[in-house]
Amino acid sequence: MRPLFGGILLMAGCASAPSVEPRVLSHPLPGVLASFRVALRDHAEVQEEGNTIVTSWGKPRKTLQEQGYLFENRYEIRVKYRVELEAVAGGTAVRILAGVERRPPGGPRSLRWERIASDGSAEKSLFDEVALGLEPRKDP
Repeated sequence: MRPLFGGILLMAGCASAPSVEPRVLSHPLPGVLASFRVALRDHAEVQEEGNTIVTSWGKPRKTLQEQGYLFENRYEIRVKYRVELEAVAGGTAVRILAGVERRPPGGPRSLRWERIASDGSAEKSLFDEVALGLEPRKDP
């Protein structure tokens, strides 16, 4: 029975890992890397290791999810990123992984951050901000 238990734990750990397909930007790697630096400027720590960027937790922000019957009693979330870049034919492949934590607005659970699964909105928001920053500016 012992090996089965260990196998179940191993399978559960693998099942929770997200599979993130890279998206391609039609810009060279140095320009994409510079755009990510600008987009991630609000994070206290941004570490670059080759073509990989790892950030610390960003500033907490309010969500639309409320607790209880009182208005404006909203959960907070914070996000950290791991961005992997790779030069490919025709541009740069981008893979964004986001770690997300939330905290309720009150009660004993509000003392700790709780890790939750990303719904993909943090990754999409960062990618869209970088893609917008890479577009040429149009002067009126």
